[in-house]
Amino acid sequence: MQSACICINSIGSYDCRCLTGFHGKGYRCEDIDECQSEMHNCSDHAVCDNTVGSYKCSCFDGFAGNGQSCYDINECKTNAHNCSAQASCNNTVGSYSCECHKGFLGDGRSCQDINECHTNNNSCSDHAFCNNTIGSYSCTCRQGFIGDGLSCHDIDECGDGTHKCDRNAECKNTMGSYECVCHSGFSGNGYVCQDVDECSNGSHLCSPHSRCVNIPGSHSCICNNGYRGNGQSCNDINECKERTAQCSLKASCVNTPGSFSCKCIVGYQGDGKNCHDEDECSSGQHCARNADCSNTDGSYTCSCNSGFHGDGFLCHDVDECRGGNHGCHTKAQCKNTWGSYSCSCIKGYHGNGRQCKGKQAVLLRFFLL
Repeated sequence: MQSACICINSIGSYDCRCLTGFHGKGYRCEDIDECQSEMHNCSDHAVCDNTVGSYKCSCFDGFAGNGQSCYDINECKTNAHNCSAQASCNNTVGSYSCECHKGFLGDGRSCQDINECHTNNNSCSDHAFCNNTIGSYSCTCRQGFIGDGLSCHDIDECGDGTHKCDRNAECKNTMGSYECVCHSGFSGNGYVCQDVDECSNGSHLCSPHSRCVNIPGSHSCICNNGYRGNGQSCNDINECKERTAQCSLKASCVNTPGSFSCKCIVGYQGDGKNCHDEDECSSGQHCARNADCSNTDGSYTCSCNSGFHGDGFLCHDVDECRGGNHGCHTKAQCKNTWGSYSCSCIKGYHGNGRQCKGKQAVLLRFFLL
């Protein structure tokens, strides 16, 4: 191969030598494959391409240089990569890798946002809302809780006074909220409580012998006059027994439910609180008609009239003639009358009956004169 050798003239002759990159005796030269025989000086980061009589070194992709010297290209720095905007570029020797940022999912060249809220791959508190953001998420404590969203603790609205319960309601703290319960004696939803009028709606426990007085949130029971107790139980006061009745001393006290009555005793008249003697003798016929009525304090007495005998209420005529209880003369005849008697001198005597004289005595006296 004439082109692959060089002819060197000498005295009386010539010499043929293969050119660099060829081997042989000069008359025949063959190309040396420096790449295969590793007689090249290409960089370890280059590819050796054999050429006729020589070779060529070309740096690998990801490297730059003349082939004999190759240095790594930092695609991340030179922005020569095709990583996603949501990925980080990591330079490697002769290349680079793409890794999706936290909160994204993909091969690095294509990255999709991870919805940590839907996948439950979040650190939000059980008492917080998870709000997805591009590449991340945020946590917000629910109403009734306070904290950074990762840690949320209950707000005691009852304790800190931020509740809206009615002043007549009890605030009961619950997890994340609170309840309002109207106090006993009030009705409503707890946020608005109105007084229950137990007296009007009949829900009171007052005794039938008491009066119900409504007060805010409750009621009171007051025993009626004439009763004693706590209002829910009222017992009749026996004013007669306790001597608190204002009856007259001349009256009898009769206890009645819740009160008493005064009645003047027999022989007295009035309203029971004031009693005065009743004059039975002037107010009507009480004794026998043949008796005399004598009024006494609180009563009266009956005495049969003269000529009668009995207890005054029943009087019988006294027969003075039969009983010999008369004043007639022995010479007179006694005749009983109603309530009395009469005396009549017997024949041959004259006088008023109580005194009787014979007629002969009268004549004798006449003649003597």
